Parts: sequence; structure tokens; C-alpha cells
Amino acid sequence: MQIPSKYKSRIDYWNSKGLRNSQPGTKTFSTIIENLKDCTNGSRIYLGKPISMNQFRLSVDRFAETVFNPKLRPINKKKIRNMSLGDFIYSPWSPSPYNQTLLYFIENHPEPIVTLHKTALYDHLCQSFVEKNGSEDVDQLTIDQMENISLASRKLTAFVTEHTGKIDKTFINTHKQLTDTFVRHVVDQLKGNLTKFNTRALTYNSVWEMLPNFFKQHGYFAATNQPSMKDIEERMNERTRKRPTLKRRRPRMG
Repeated sequence: MQIPSKYKSRIDYWNSKGLRNSQPGTKTFSTIIENLKDCTNGSRIYLGKPISMNQFRLSVDRFAETVFNPKLRPINKKKIRNMSLGDFIYSPWSPSPYNQTLLYFIENHPEPIVTLHKTALYDHLCQSFVEKNGSEDVDQLTIDQMENISLASRKLTAFVTEHTGKIDKTFINTHKQLTDTFVRHVVDQLKGNLTKFNTRALTYNSVWEMLPNFFKQHGYFAATNQPSMKDIEERMNERTRKRPTLKRRRPRMG
């Protein structure tokens, strides 16, 4: 099979970095050639975005560093280590940003693991997680677990910002109350099955999609038609105060 030099030079550069090598004649190699045509000529998914050789080298260099450097994200390298050159250019089955890894690393540097979103909310979410999960200590969390908690804390911060003014601060007025409430919602989504409760569960799309409903149903949104927790307690106290005192009657004789 005669390979045009502009494609072969890219394949050779990829192989020189110790990345996954694919043999001519295989289906994987055919995909590599097709995707190289697209990114080189600016067609299909790369329509209007032809990638020069210099851009290709830059992206491959950054990707190779990400694959082989344990101090860079992602922690689990298995999927990207097995990525072929064809998938590196375009993979409809991979999640973003690894569906177009070539473009991503042209525009972005590799990310160090230490860039965690450590805020007060993050710290409290760590604590809420270990308390519910039965872990002994926050210090025993792995890097992968901290990554998931960091992502969840960013999403929870965005959720609070989006619903500013709606959250009833009578019962959710601190970071710990907020993270405890969120963790309870996650466990509810898992049907109470604590064996499935892990840090990945904190990031599930279904968890975040149902979080507004959880706040509405439990009265944590003061502006909803649902009574707030404060209203419920006040009504219960009012019923208790109004309950009549029953007087004992003497039994009748004969």
C-alpha cells in the first residue's frame, strides 16, 4: 500500500513517540488514513480546519506527555494509552475532550493533577462523603476520589449560584448543611444502596438532573409551592398547641 508522504510523515512522528502502533492492512490503519485525510485537507469533521504539520507535532507532543507522565491528568491512563492515531484525530465514541484529542492538545497544555478545586465547599463535601460512606478519614481519599469530589464541588457551587435567592436558608445556611443535603440526595438516587455510594456517584448526570426536583420536593426552595421545612415544623407545632386536653371521667356505678 502506497501511503502519500504527507500522511506517512505524520504516522512516523506518532510512532516515534512510543504511542500505539497500527499495522497496514488492518481496519484500524484504514481509519487512520481516512482521518489523516480529513485533518490534513480540512474535510468532514475538520471542515475548514486543516491541521498543519507543526500543529500536528505540537498536539502529539502534548498528548504523549499526558500519556506517559503520571503527574498529569487523567489519573487512569488506560483509555488514552490504547488510543490509536485514528481515534486521536477523531473518535465519535470517546467523551469530550478526547473525541477530538488532536484539536484539544493544539489549544491546551496538559493539566497537572494538583489543580484540584479546593475551596471551603470542597472541604465540607469531602467530610460529608466520608461520614456517609463510612470511611475513616478524609486524608485517606485517593487522587481519583478527590478529582470526583472537586468536580462535584464546582457543580454544587454553580447550582447554588443559579438558584440564588430560592434556597431556604432556614435549614441550609452553611456549607456543611448544603453538602450533607446533597449527599442525602445522591444516596436517594442510588435507592439507598450504600454499596454503590462512591465519589463517582457524586458526578452522575442523573444526580444533577434531579437535584432541582429534590430541592422542590423537600421544601428547600422557599419560592416554590411546596411548603418549606420551616413551614412544616410551624404547622406541626401549631397543631400540638391546639390539641384539646382530654378529661378523665369517673366510671358510672351500677
